[in-house]
Amino acid sequence: RYPDAQVVQIIGGIGQPDAEVHATELCRSMARTLDCRLTLLPVPGIVADQRTREALLSDVHVQRAVEAFDDLDIALVGIGAPTRDSVTMRDGSIITRTELDALLRRGAVGDIALRYYDNSGECIESDINERIIGMTLEQIKQVPKVVGVSGGPQKVAAIRAALRGGLVNVLITDSVTAGKRLGDA
Repeated sequence: RYPDAQVVQIIGGIGQPDAEVHATELCRSMARTLDCRLTLLPVPGIVADQRTREALLSDVHVQRAVEAFDDLDIALVGIGAPTRDSVTMRDGSIITRTELDALLRRGAVGDIALRYYDNSGECIESDINERIIGMTLEQIKQVPKVVGVSGGPQKVAAIRAALRGGLVNVLITDSVTAGKRLGDA
């Protein structure tokens, strides 16, 4: 039991509404397991435009969740790779193929919480960032312990860049991916 701990959702739901429910269920399950408090981010992770984002950020419940970002001790994040078959591309509801192509032209090798970064782990500026409701890469870097979860050969460059850029400082991966000399980041 950790009654003084708190689980905070760091990005809104991603994809179709049933996927968004899945994100909140993961947070609920973790809070139940730890028997601790829970703060959900009750919004989509990416919206159609900046005006919608600003309107959602004005909600008191959303503000409370966003304010909690600054107090995190540990963050659990997935490390994604910008490929045509990635989760962000599966149904076209997260980012479009045109947006993906633009990110790739700018040097995107990975993403954490829909924030795309280059080979050095530096954030790639894009209008997508203005539509995301969740932590920025700079905020993630301020968290003392960031645990990245990722694996598979298509994720090696994304993992290396995340390590190189100081976006994660703990990695959970499979043995094959770990054997790809990730320590050379």
